[in-house]
This record gives sequence, structure tokens and C-alpha cells, in this order.
Amino acid sequence: MALIKREKKEPLLRMTKRDDMGIGKRWAIRIASIFVALLIGAALFMSLGYRPFSIYGAMFKGSLGGKLAIQQTIKLAIPLLGASLAIAPAFRMKFWNIGVEGQITMGAIFSTFFALYFHDVWSSWLLILVMCIAGAVGGALWGLIPAVFRAKWGTNETLFTLMMNYIAIGVVK
Repeated sequence: MALIKREKKEPLLRMTKRDDMGIGKRWAIRIASIFVALLIGAALFMSLGYRPFSIYGAMFKGSLGGKLAIQQTIKLAIPLLGASLAIAPAFRMKFWNIGVEGQITMGAIFSTFFALYFHDVWSSWLLILVMCIAGAVGGALWGLIPAVFRAKWGTNETLFTLMMNYIAIGVVK
């Protein structure tokens, strides 16, 4: 009886880290990705009966079209950038923390407590320092809850942190 040797199939797409890729090629891939995303979006807009250039123009004008628009864009971008920096180590360790919105909300609640009750008692620099610390502690405590459940009972941190977002938003309401 002869053994039949099976050929190993190559996957259709394979993603690998390439350390030897030059910086020019890396930037070309990034620029091409943005261009392809804009083309796909334009195709979607056109299929819905909209003009893509007017939509992209409105998006640009709404985010960078004036001093107030730029201020609002920066105001919204700062918490998102801070949150992405905060959860980057978790993603590198293969923990999928989808609950950063809830952690931001709980941090805001903790820092707002001090803003409301100590604004006329403490100096502004001390108040801002305490608010920053309280916000970090509030977000960390909110993130600690799913971490304890994951460590003790092996729960799925992705679903757990996602559901914790809704609880945090419910606390605000």
C-alpha cells in the first residue's frame, strides 16, 4: 500500500511581517491604502446616488475648514489619541480591550466629581492635577473589572469590555 503524499495548499492571502522592506515602499503602501479607501468610498456614495466630491469636500470643510472646525477636530482627536496610546500595550499582548469608551467615560465621571465639588476650594493647578489623576484612576478601575473576570473565570475580554461601555454610558444618564 503506497502512501499518498498530500500537497500543502498555499493560502490565497498571507500576511507576514517584513522587516527588510524599505521606507519608500512602506510609505507607498500607506498612501495606496488611503487612495483605495477613498475610491471604495466614492463607489459606495455613487451607488447610493450621491456625488463623492461634494461629500468629501463637506467632510474636509467640516473638519479643517476654519478655526472653529480645527479646534473641534482637535478637541475630539485628543481623547481618541490618548485612548489609543493607553490600550496599545494590551493589543500588543493580544488582549482585545474594546471598552475604552467606557473607560474614558468613567475617567470623566471621576474627574468631574472633583471639578464640581472642589473648584472653589483648591487652586486651579492643584485641581487640574487631581482631576487628571482621578480620571486615570477611574478609567483604570473600570478596566480592572473585566481584567479580574478574565483572570479568575476566563471570560472573553472582548465581549466583556464592550458590554461595560453600555454600563458606563448608563451611569451618565
